[in-house]
Amino acid sequence: MNENENKGTMHKVWDKVKKISSEAYEKGREYTAIAELKIKISSLNKEKNNLYAEMGEYLYDLISRKEEDICNRTEIKARYEKISDINEKINNLEFDINRIKEEHNIDDADLKRLAEEEKEEEEKAKKEKDDKKKADEKKKASSTTKKSASASKSKSPGSRKGTGPKKSEGAS
Repeated sequence: MNENENKGTMHKVWDKVKKISSEAYEKGREYTAIAELKIKISSLNKEKNNLYAEMGEYLYDLISRKEEDICNRTEIKARYEKISDINEKINNLEFDINRIKEEHNIDDADLKRLAEEEKEEEEKAKKEKDDKKKADEKKKASSTTKKSASASKSKSPGSRKGTGPKKSEGAS
């Protein structure tokens, strides 16, 4: 193979590497965007659940006081409207997720696999942290036990001041 053919082959290989890495970078960006949208959805769902709880407590109070025309209460309507707004935001975010998936040919299996890999990495890191903490605690406990054992050996029962027989207690 002459030098020109070698250069041409290297350029082709380099172009392929650049294309693949560019595609991987783009996919990574899209996966990140989807993850961020899902986090927003999760946050909105928590907010919505809090509103449901507040509404339920308020309704319970109204019913226990035998209030009438509960549906027209401003407190109930305000929470209902907030929940409706949140549902609309969630629907818009889910639409964005589906759009990204379609535009970049991402399927749910890929997302699920990535989420599982992330979870495994988090669990592994947590286990390593827990193992290190246990080892440190064990080391500390061992060190404390050695110190107390050596301290008790150095103090024999009669060696402490005032613990031996008193001179005035001699034989009579």
